[in-house]
Amino acid sequence: MSPSKEGTHRVPKANEVHSAAVLKENASQLFKEAKFDEAAEKYRQAEEISPRDAVYPSNLSAALYELGDYCGSFEAICRAVQKSDCSSSLHQRLSPRMAKCLIYGSRSGTISYELISQNTFAVEILESASQEWENWRRIEREKSGVSAATRLRLVELPKSKSGPYPRLEYFKIGHDVPMSLIDRWGTQQDENPLVLNQLSLSKISKLAFFFGGCGDGDLHKSFTQLGKNKKHFRVHLTLLDIHPTTLARDLVPFVLMDDLIASRNSEEDEAEIKATLFYTYFGILMPSYCHHRFQSVVKRLINGFQATPLIVPAWIHVDAGAVPRIVRSLTFWRDGLSDKTVNGMLSCHVFGSNPNLPPEIMTKYGDRHLQELKHERVIYIRDMMTDEEVIQLVGRTFAQPCPRRSDPLSRDKWLGKARQCVYKAMCKDVESGTGWASLNAHREEKWYNKMFVFIPPTILLKRHDGFERVWKSIRENSSTDSGDGDLFKKVKTDISSSWKPNPSLFDRDIDEEGTDYPIMDGNPFGPIRHFERFGVNSQLLTTVDRNNPAFSIAMFFFDAVVNAIKDMRGRLKLEFLLGDVSQQLAKVNFDTDSSRPMDFPKTFTRMWLSNVPDYTHGPLNMALYVVPNVEICQPQATASVAANCLLNRGLWPDDDTYCHTLSRTLQNPWQLYTRRVPMRRINLDPWCMELKTVLAEGYEALPFPVLLSSPCDIGVFEVSVPTEVYPRPSNLDVMALVFCNPKVSMVEDLLSSIDDILEGTRVAPLHILTAALAIDLRRNGVIKWRMSRESVRSMKREGWVFAVFSTDHYRPGGS
Repeated sequence: MSPSKEGTHRVPKANEVHSAAVLKENASQLFKEAKFDEAAEKYRQAEEISPRDAVYPSNLSAALYELGDYCGSFEAICRAVQKSDCSSSLHQRLSPRMAKCLIYGSRSGTISYELISQNTFAVEILESASQEWENWRRIEREKSGVSAATRLRLVELPKSKSGPYPRLEYFKIGHDVPMSLIDRWGTQQDENPLVLNQLSLSKISKLAFFFGGCGDGDLHKSFTQLGKNKKHFRVHLTLLDIHPTTLARDLVPFVLMDDLIASRNSEEDEAEIKATLFYTYFGILMPSYCHHRFQSVVKRLINGFQATPLIVPAWIHVDAGAVPRIVRSLTFWRDGLSDKTVNGMLSCHVFGSNPNLPPEIMTKYGDRHLQELKHERVIYIRDMMTDEEVIQLVGRTFAQPCPRRSDPLSRDKWLGKARQCVYKAMCKDVESGTGWASLNAHREEKWYNKMFVFIPPTILLKRHDGFERVWKSIRENSSTDSGDGDLFKKVKTDISSSWKPNPSLFDRDIDEEGTDYPIMDGNPFGPIRHFERFGVNSQLLTTVDRNNPAFSIAMFFFDAVVNAIKDMRGRLKLEFLLGDVSQQLAKVNFDTDSSRPMDFPKTFTRMWLSNVPDYTHGPLNMALYVVPNVEICQPQATASVAANCLLNRGLWPDDDTYCHTLSRTLQNPWQLYTRRVPMRRINLDPWCMELKTVLAEGYEALPFPVLLSSPCDIGVFEVSVPTEVYPRPSNLDVMALVFCNPKVSMVEDLLSSIDDILEGTRVAPLHILTAALAIDLRRNGVIKWRMSRESVRSMKREGWVFAVFSTDHYRPGGS
């Protein structure tokens, strides 16, 4: 029976006492069988029947403790202590249990200090000088130590193994096609558009998107459809990348777009800003006036980042922690490229054009049988493409060059094979679904194949002597006489002398096959085609200027972004974050990034990761580190995180196989896993040292107490190693550290016996550290790791050594 409001209980009848005793006896049997939840229920019923008896809440506390319900166990202990029949022997049994409940409950957050203060009487009765209570007093003293610094220390622990050369790969031009996070989100079979005018006011006032790239043009289109709710609209875009030069390369175009918004420019100045934006984003080379404007933006950014507070456009926020490394990249662009030449840049640029059918043919024949489309393609190649175009398309792939016109039979035979080669390649594109791209910029590809630069805007052509005449002859496919040939050479000479390499393609740590120029072996018209397709699909691109096809295709997109920023002024914030996606999102989630404004979103409406999971353990890491930052949008299922797979795509026949660690488990009968399987004993001693370091580093932030080393006992150790000790690595090498006593076992012998050591069939003293702070065996010759100071002192006294080894094949790399 429940206690009355006055706190008194009626005396239970004899039959009720007997009933409570029976329940207790049954519960005790269930407890012995480890059926703690059933036992707890019977103990609870017994306490209700006989509320004066201290033994029932005492036993209930034991069952709840085993279930991990530390708060419930603590409250049951307090009720038992307050009973008049609670004996000293019962106190002795309850005392260590209460201490353990306080330790685990307070660290996990289930027992508040307010609840403890409300039950001070019971705590004081049971408190003793035992080890459990000493541990609790230690935990109580540390209650203020669960700080952001502690959580940050835990978040920043390395999550991955190292390679022998920790160089960040600089992806100059992204591989993702332009896409909308609003309208065409999801697969073609299961699109999940985000309809803004159907969202609640609270939702549209805090939209947040997480991705890399330069914005979402459809966001502006959706914004224009909000009607009277526009005033409530707010959107936050977070761009994160692990490479500071990538963020610097993104910042320059955004500042140029802000220049288009902020000031009134003459038509020619506006064209120059747009040309700089265009060449920065797409070009290998850029005109000198664009280079000058680019450098002006770089200097403004450097000066703005060195000011307090930072001076950047109002709608841009750059995380303070990212600024020093971004400035380092910007400074390299400003000061470190004076010796770079056009010819040097072009020596690392391989261009192979790949034009496809124009959109009118695709529209006309897109729904017809593939054979008809192939036939139309043959007609197009026969009637439209000149011999010179066919030669340029496939000439490099043939062992023999195209015969001269003086040998017409051989020339016709060669061209026939070449046209057939183009035909097969185009049909393969269509069959694989990649052959949509138009030929709006086809003539410019022919120009580019000769000059290796894009055509400037028409209004700026007068600054380039000879450009207009040469471009006209190529555009109109007119024959070239010897005079035109001389003009071609003059134009190419002028490009070599007056154009500049695109600074944003350089990284100060560049090391590409021994050259200090970036390797640019992609087709620069690939991104142009992707932009064109996106523009047509989003109905933003209606016409293409045949005088400036590539420029006009690109500017439809950037103009849309500029208009969106202009119209959403005061409602848009673009945030730049630098770091590893798993680590940085953990910082956001746990409030450990002190430089990030508190009002910035911690969860996101939609998140696009590109192919980052290719490098960060795939869908498992997405589930662990990314999904917690996805906003819960019930009742509308609008929030999600998405990525693509490029690096390992060929390994997976379908999506289910790619996600097998999650999806296949859900498809199997899970009852199979309730069976008890034979115990397999393994020896994890070699890895315990690293686990102790992890637990010590995050001690105060852990939801459970660990009576091990404190963070003060952990040190950072660094050694220098000769850089020639390890050969140039493959992309698959993953490194770890092994510590051992050479008087007992040699490194090579231990590494070859790792399986036996794990299985316990061989015993050997060693420590394995899988996630070092830094392993650089090629450039700087530095190895850094965290470890207990006492352990390091002990190993030094005993003469231990350590070595780097490859975890893929257990081969030592240096010691």
